[in-house]
Amino acid sequence: MELLLAVALVAVLLAAIAVATNASLTAYEENVESASLSQTARVMEARIRREIRTAESIDPAAQSNRLAYFQPGDANEYVYEYTSATRTLVFQRKKGMTTVSQTIFDAASPVKLDAFTVSRTVSSDPNACTLHVRVQMLFSMDNQTFPAFCSAAVRRNQEY
Repeated sequence: MELLLAVALVAVLLAAIAVATNASLTAYEENVESASLSQTARVMEARIRREIRTAESIDPAAQSNRLAYFQPGDANEYVYEYTSATRTLVFQRKKGMTTVSQTIFDAASPVKLDAFTVSRTVSSDPNACTLHVRVQMLFSMDNQTFPAFCSAAVRRNQEY
């Protein structure tokens, strides 16, 4: 009888340890995913912000899913273009008739880009130029989402 009681107590303790261990491992996996998601968002936000700030000019008439710009002393046009149907963000470098493309996010990526929206503040003078750019991105991974916002002024076309 005592042996049966001891076995029952050990079984209850082992079950409690298993539940606690499972909860710990689940929390660890979610934290790893969350860290990956936030790190990806931070890297993209910093990259786009840096490129906006150092751009010579930004296309003021581009669609809201597209960020097109020129760097100083460079004849290439650089473009981020998002396709919502496929959740794909492509970076392109265009020079004349030649285009080199690199897919940054697509359906196979572990971190998904669910939204990419570009809004611009354009000067009112006849030679309209983009003064300020805001990019909104929404990243997801499994059941977690992470919004990222990038806001920057084009420093190259400012007058002092």
